[in-house]
Amino acid sequence: MNDVVHSRRQLLALAVVSLIPKVVTNPWRLEFRMSNERLHQVFICAAIAAALATAVPFARAQANGDALTDDLSRGQRFDLMLSDLAESPALTDVQRRQFAFPLQFAFPHDARFRDPLTETNPRSNQIFGIDLSHHNTDNCRCEIDWVILRRQDVQYAYLKVSQGVKGFDPLFTTYRKGAKAVAEADRIPTGGYHFLSADGSAQAQAANFVSRVGSIEASELPPVLDLEEDNRVGPDKKLILGPDGKRRDFWDTVPADEILSRAVAYLKAVEAATGRAPIIYTNAQWWKTRIGDGSKIAAFGKYKVWTADYSRDGHKLEKPSVPGNAPWALWQFTSTARMTSGGVGKGQSVDANVFNGTLQQFRVAMGVAP
Repeated sequence: MNDVVHSRRQLLALAVVSLIPKVVTNPWRLEFRMSNERLHQVFICAAIAAALATAVPFARAQANGDALTDDLSRGQRFDLMLSDLAESPALTDVQRRQFAFPLQFAFPHDARFRDPLTETNPRSNQIFGIDLSHHNTDNCRCEIDWVILRRQDVQYAYLKVSQGVKGFDPLFTTYRKGAKAVAEADRIPTGGYHFLSADGSAQAQAANFVSRVGSIEASELPPVLDLEEDNRVGPDKKLILGPDGKRRDFWDTVPADEILSRAVAYLKAVEAATGRAPIIYTNAQWWKTRIGDGSKIAAFGKYKVWTADYSRDGHKLEKPSVPGNAPWALWQFTSTARMTSGGVGKGQSVDANVFNGTLQQFRVAMGVAP
């Protein structure tokens, strides 16, 4: 037997439609006429819809995992942290004269910037890319147009694959296949990342990622582990708060050394399974709060660092903040980059990242085959 399964949105729509009675109007009033039987049906439909609308996070459960729906995007997490920071000190005149990333970075113009004062192209040795998740197309009836992105100087893309022990991004496979389907001249390398949750062992989370991503081709980017503030949304669609009334970071009960131990165990497990050394994504603000000692980033050893820093000073100086001033391979400098000619849906913004070096140097550093 084929069962008809309605989405939450469909059931809510049915409830609303069923609430529309026959209406008789005059300039002063509305009269609603509905039979008792019809009213009873409406109450049942509305109750079902309300229950589904307030279901627990990650409600699109499947037998082999939970499709992510209420996870926070990277930009949302970082915006929350930025709200905690005091205003940065004023920059000097010398610093202000240096060219820097604009707060509203726009592809391709800002990736091709030519300095009118020096008549040079300071972007000639920088490679720009983006990272995507289901958040980028959840709220628009649109698809990622990989050809348009490439022609706007987007040269690589990271895609969210999984989160925790069971969570997975429902659009990862679609994005990945779409990127590979374009002609070679317009094709850009993509890679996948996993959000490390405070719940579940490193081994179980690594297994979740590997089961979703499968084999990683030589032409693809290395895998990434996302280690940052673990904020969550409750059944009421609001951020879960801690006892202090502030948003809770679920790493708050895990000792710093244990966090690092789990992260390293994850990196090793994924490397063993895929044959590719992962990259670690984090940010200095969360690190200072949760790990403390910046020098502890040395625990990651050979694994490259991808840092996130949206701060004004980082933009002005083009020098991101990194735990322990460690070398960085990639820098995510904004979550509000725009595509002048589209490609990600009209009005949609994306996370933008930069690699300092030529395209050939990028491929070597990322271990990507030509």
